Amino acid sequence: VWFVRLLTMSNILRYSTRTVPLQGLSGSFSKIFLNNSSWPLQPQQIRHATKKAGGSTNNGRDSAGRRLGLKINGGMVARPGNIIARQRGTKYHPGAGVGMGKDHTIYSLLEGTVVFDNRRGYAGRGFAGRRGTGRRKVISVLGKEDYAERMRSKDEEKEEKERRRQETIARQKESLQRQQIQMPVGW
Repeated sequence: VWFVRLLTMSNILRYSTRTVPLQGLSGSFSKIFLNNSSWPLQPQQIRHATKKAGGSTNNGRDSAGRRLGLKINGGMVARPGNIIARQRGTKYHPGAGVGMGKDHTIYSLLEGTVVFDNRRGYAGRGFAGRRGTGRRKVISVLGKEDYAERMRSKDEEKEEKERRRQETIARQKESLQRQQIQMPVGW
């Protein structure tokens, strides 16, 4: 009877291929593959997918920075040929004592001090353009004498502005005293 059962089991396995769970194993190797070509039965492992396939992307790359911007700031000394600013387009415009390269690089033509100015357009019309401010940032390099003259005139402008402010405050005080109004604290 046992031999007959073995034969019938053998016939069943010969004509069928099936998957049988194994005791004590887990995960992707939890089943064995019973093949009708091998007797006695030898387990074969089936590997299941453990990670879903991901899609591709068109991103994931970048170029190095171009090192643009100011290389010498206002008030610093520049020698002939020194690069003052690297830029794309004309964020800064060339003034006296500087030149501009074909890639809009501004460089010094003489030895002197770097100065930044805001200039209005001609005839009060301003400068049209993308920024629409009507002003241009201009970089110049001034020699020692020109720079000293500029600093003197700036100091004189500051003194004149302070003098006018003091005069205005004095006139306001007189006006308040004439009207017999108490002045606020801090005047």
